[in-house]
Formats: sequence, C-alpha cells, structure tokens
Amino acid sequence: MPARTSYGTYEEERRHFMTTLHAQIDILQDNHKGSGKMVINSLSLLLLRIEGLRIAGQARYTYHNPNWTAKCNKLYERVQYFKDALVKDPTSNYRVAADIESMMIFLDFCVPADIEYRISPDRGDRSGAPSPEPRR
Repeated sequence: MPARTSYGTYEEERRHFMTTLHAQIDILQDNHKGSGKMVINSLSLLLLRIEGLRIAGQARYTYHNPNWTAKCNKLYERVQYFKDALVKDPTSNYRVAADIESMMIFLDFCVPADIEYRISPDRGDRSGAPSPEPRR
C-alpha cells in the first residue's frame, strides 16, 4: 500500500480523521451486508492519515513534543486493533462500533493553538492595572 506523501494542516487532518472515524460508528451499527469490509478499508486509510496528523500537530509546537508522538502512536494502535477485530471476527460490528465510540469520548487532540479562549493582543497589558483591593 503506498504511503501518503502530502499532508494537510492540523485542522484539516484532525477534521478528516474525526469525521471519518465517527462515520464508521454509524456504518457498523447499521450492519448492512458488506459494511464490515467497507469499514476495514476506511480504517486502513485512516491508519495512513495518522502520520499526517502527527506531523501536522507536531508542527504546532515550537519544540519536539514526545507526548504528542506517543499520543499518535497510541491512536495508531487503537485503530489497528479495531481493524484487526473486524478482520478476525466479522460479527463484531456492534462491539467495535461501541469501542470506537468510547475511544472518541476520551480522544484528546489538543495542541496549544487549539485553546478556544485567548487574550487578544488588542486588549493591552493588564499587569499595570490597579488592584481592585482597597489600599491600607
């Protein structure tokens, strides 16, 4: 299987990964004929995208973050486990769907730039503001 050579931005990689993985839950729960094979193929493609997610996420840090690499390696192991479970036991659709769903609840893809609330530069330096406490 050829390796994926070009990667998107962190947001693109994360969005693609999360939406594709979430779609697999519905496909597995529907349990139509051939859905297991379709999910196995999708998980194979997601395994290729984890490297892009790792590279794009690592680029958000100003230093090499081994925790980010470890998090992506763990994610790779989990997706590989889901794929292997479906290959070995074609009747495990509901169990794998539940496992994916519970993993997604605890999936944390936060890098420093993801923080929603940031003090805007136009707010000025608040360190010189007077203290609200009364002076003695």
